Amino acid sequence: MINWSKNIKSLTCFWAYCCLLTWWVSEHIFFWDTVQLASKHAHWYYEQNFQYLLLPESIDSGHPPIFGLYLAWCWKIFGKSLIVSHFSMLPFLLGIVWLLQQIGTYYANEKAAKYLILLVLFDPFFAGQSVLVSPDIVLVFAFLWCIFAIIHQRIIGIILGTILLGTISMRGMMATFGLYLWWVLTIYFQPIKSHSNPKKILAIAFTKLPYFLPAGLIAMLFLGYHYQETGWIGYHPNSPWAGSFKQVDVSGFLKNIGLFGWRLLDFGRLFLLGVLIWMLFKKINIKRCFSSEKELLQVQSLFTLIAVLSLLLTPSLLLHEGLMSHRYLLPITLSITLLFYHVCFVFFTKKKTRQLLFGVAFTGLLTGNFWVYPKHIAQGWDATLAHLPYYVLRDKMIQYIEQEEIPLDEIGTVFPNIGPFEIYDLAEQSTGFVKKDFSKNKYFFYSVVYNDLSDEELAELENNWQLLKEFEAYGISVILYKK
Repeated sequence: MINWSKNIKSLTCFWAYCCLLTWWVSEHIFFWDTVQLASKHAHWYYEQNFQYLLLPESIDSGHPPIFGLYLAWCWKIFGKSLIVSHFSMLPFLLGIVWLLQQIGTYYANEKAAKYLILLVLFDPFFAGQSVLVSPDIVLVFAFLWCIFAIIHQRIIGIILGTILLGTISMRGMMATFGLYLWWVLTIYFQPIKSHSNPKKILAIAFTKLPYFLPAGLIAMLFLGYHYQETGWIGYHPNSPWAGSFKQVDVSGFLKNIGLFGWRLLDFGRLFLLGVLIWMLFKKINIKRCFSSEKELLQVQSLFTLIAVLSLLLTPSLLLHEGLMSHRYLLPITLSITLLFYHVCFVFFTKKKTRQLLFGVAFTGLLTGNFWVYPKHIAQGWDATLAHLPYYVLRDKMIQYIEQEEIPLDEIGTVFPNIGPFEIYDLAEQSTGFVKKDFSKNKYFFYSVVYNDLSDEELAELENNWQLLKEFEAYGISVILYKK
């Protein structure tokens, strides 16, 4: 039974934070992948009045289109605006906070749960997405919902949570299967010394399958229908993102392993992982580490969750060129955070020690939101709050361009700034910046938050083009070059 009278006090501050954060960013344009996965998808359904299920091939990324449908539905009811778009995310942010409170109570205690909420809300991977109109916020909500339902044996919750998780994206489908395996293996290893019968795991898998079957059937029906109508699943050779799915050779695979390690340590997660490893080594003696079999089972269960998700989600990232985005790792990094929280607040009984360990990890994550690499190093700008100054700077530059009466079709740029302003700010303006072509562009709009320029192209701009105007704040800059 959930104790609302106690929980509501600790939840109110976090809910207020989410409301204020959403209000603060409610005029921000669509940014990075949300231009495609949110704005363009929602525009299609909104303009077509929901006549079709599948998206046109030019913007179809192969995922179930539920997020675009949801956003378009919000526009139909409340009006098409940035404010409506951002506040459409608020119910999921509030739900994430509530779920973290319940999960934190289960894996430690009610009093400590607020520390889990702090770790997640200010983790750059999550924080960067939390200020965007992002399907990954829905994915995180559904993922945590499933964990909550599984640990508390809420059958209806498992069914509904997995349906939402499996229909938000193909990554959600893989995470759903990972949660199924996690539940089966967690039960299989209870009690500790009873996992010698291979028939037992098959029996458990069979009994738990019906709770995941609705999500699996819906996912298979969508993928089958999509393949029948389009002839492809995931991507097609002519899609704008086909290059990201190019398979790598051995050297590329080794490079991706290094990138994967970097992603896990990036934006301050180095501190959380470092403290976690230290804590585990400190308590490596099982007799000292675990005072009961229940504690051992919980740690084993969380390690199993991390391992299963890693085995399912990382192969596609390591085998292809352009899929090593921070947001793709959210189920894994959230599970690691949960393990850190559990070890810190269960195995370290001295308050000062817990505070020190948590303080180091939390401070590292918090400061990670302000890491800005040199412009020649690409970074995941949707996985950090460091990109927030960009919106005001972009507006200033557009005002300058309008004052100077520079034609927009003479200004080249790169992702995520190409195309009609309407898809970014919903202002019904069909003109915008054009795709980079140095041979044709008379001007070039550049920002440090754009990763699609090579070192050679940056040198070309700096050495052979005139810097016409620059705005800068907190390490973020936008520059207008003239040929």
